[in-house]
Amino acid sequence: MTGTCQSHQTKLKVCLSPEGMAPALATHYAGEDETLRDDAVMFGEKAKAVGVDVALHIGEGMFHCYPATAPLFPEATRAFEEICAFVQERVSVQIPSETH
Repeated sequence: MTGTCQSHQTKLKVCLSPEGMAPALATHYAGEDETLRDDAVMFGEKAKAVGVDVALHIGEGMFHCYPATAPLFPEATRAFEEICAFVQERVSVQIPSETH
């Protein structure tokens, strides 16, 4: 099975542009030792340049998707809590402190 990639090529600029993107923190945690770190840095810079509310965190000595491993170690737990706080600040959802 082969494809022409025509859709990808014609929409390449739109697909790769952060313009008009929602605030982006949750997707911008990268491990210092991961293969995609440089891509995350470049995308963060592009997003910031067009006015996107973006924060990039490079976890020293961390690996790809390290926040997803919370609560296994403190760095992951801290990153996960920061992601949750970022979302809560930007989304009007009240999360009860106690469940009844």
